[in-house]
Amino acid sequence: MAIESRGQMSAWAAETLPRLAARQPALWLLALLIGIIVGHAAVAFYLGLTLLERHVLRIGAFGASDLPWLLILAVPALGGLGVGLLLQFAVPEKRPLGIPDLIAARAVGNGQVGPRGAILNALLALLALGTGASAGREGPVAHLGGGLASIWSGLLGLSPNASRTLLGAGVAAAVSASFNAPIAGVLFALEVVLRHYALRAFGPIVVASAAGALVARMYLGEYPAFVIPSYDLVQSTEYLAIFALGLVCTLVAAGFIHLVKLCERLASELDPPLWLRPAIGGALVGLIARAVPQVLGVGYGVADAALKEEFGWGLLAGLLLAKILATAITLASRLASGVFSPSLVMGASAGGLFGLLLGELFPGAVTSPGFYAIIGMGAVSAAVLGAPISTALIAFELTLNYETAIALLLAVSVSTVMTRSLLGHSFFLWQLERRGIDVREGLHLTHLQRVRVHDFMRPVDTPPALTEGMPVLTRSDTLGRAFTLLEEGGRDAIPVTTIGEEARIVGIVTYADALRAYNRALVESDIEANR
Repeated sequence: MAIESRGQMSAWAAETLPRLAARQPALWLLALLIGIIVGHAAVAFYLGLTLLERHVLRIGAFGASDLPWLLILAVPALGGLGVGLLLQFAVPEKRPLGIPDLIAARAVGNGQVGPRGAILNALLALLALGTGASAGREGPVAHLGGGLASIWSGLLGLSPNASRTLLGAGVAAAVSASFNAPIAGVLFALEVVLRHYALRAFGPIVVASAAGALVARMYLGEYPAFVIPSYDLVQSTEYLAIFALGLVCTLVAAGFIHLVKLCERLASELDPPLWLRPAIGGALVGLIARAVPQVLGVGYGVADAALKEEFGWGLLAGLLLAKILATAITLASRLASGVFSPSLVMGASAGGLFGLLLGELFPGAVTSPGFYAIIGMGAVSAAVLGAPISTALIAFELTLNYETAIALLLAVSVSTVMTRSLLGHSFFLWQLERRGIDVREGLHLTHLQRVRVHDFMRPVDTPPALTEGMPVLTRSDTLGRAFTLLEEGGRDAIPVTTIGEEARIVGIVTYADALRAYNRALVESDIEANR
């Protein structure tokens, strides 16, 4: 009797808990819990990374120039070797994880990412960034936030819709805690990961982002990442210069993405062993750092120095070129995945150079170079990430400089639109396209990749025999493949078979079934994005 009662209780819990957890009040409470947990995780990551940077390479605003050149060469290479061994033997994906994996989980997955992989990826990022890899911390931390949120989605058996909301909550809390930017954390999760602004998701994500920021402020204080003076435009005609800076930042962002593609292609052609690939990348980054030590690590101190006008012409130009090259090598060698922080350094360098040039041409008639460094910082990062709204807000919240808001939005708009016109995609979307996932045209295309045959096939009681040359589907095939096979020969139905040498028919898919599944997915996504 007791065993039967326990079984009934388990069945009740399995049926009832997911339904209760998916309701708005419960989602808000879960989001609050996730925000607190992710906030602590982001603080731990920040403190761990700071400890490594200060004691391994002593990275600061002027890099690691006080260390012997042999250490500058060796430490990134040894860190890369450690990353390579972990990728080879511990990471199933064989690459660092980041923002594109979160977008894929939302677009073609069930709204969850593996928590074990997210935690391991954060440790990989700590090792890589702490030993000098030229990349950002936002990708690993955001992925960690999504993984910690997915723990609760999996435990409670939540629907994909609710899981995607909590995924966004975890990402928002991670971004908010990492950059002390709660508003930008919300918009980043909505704009980049969820790709919609539904009110149903907005509330839990706001709660998680606020909780993450409060946790970070408890430990790290309420100060912005960059403390700079307030700027006022000398004259309104400077908006023409800001527009021109947006075009310059377009060239920087597009050039960086093109260089990453070139390095990826070169690495694929050389095809070194996976365990050795990050070590080679680390050694190359070390070589670059011998000339420009400021390229090592995340680069927040370097960007802060550029905003405070502590660098001259030569150093800014060298830093811009070196950071672009070192980051492209880091990404292509699979050392790390984050691109936001490097794009801040690239943008601050490009903007600072632009401001210095204007000052030489029109002395006393333009704002100081530090102002243009802020604008460049936001414009390059927005163009690289393809996220103009959230990136502009991150740059705004990082500086807390209200006078730059309009100028920042203008440059960000120009650089984002022009980069999309030149390349057709952002950095994240290009990474997804390489994996066969296209989210540029909207959810009507991703449904063809997300919905699987087992979701809509009809089982058969008396399966017919397979004939040679008969087109067949498997249970794991996509809706897009089903449509392709159905339309190729004008067929009304295609059998679904098992996989293996002794394959047998287990179901059937008709054109009407596939069309109904597609329409149902469209309706569900429309409800999710607008309710």
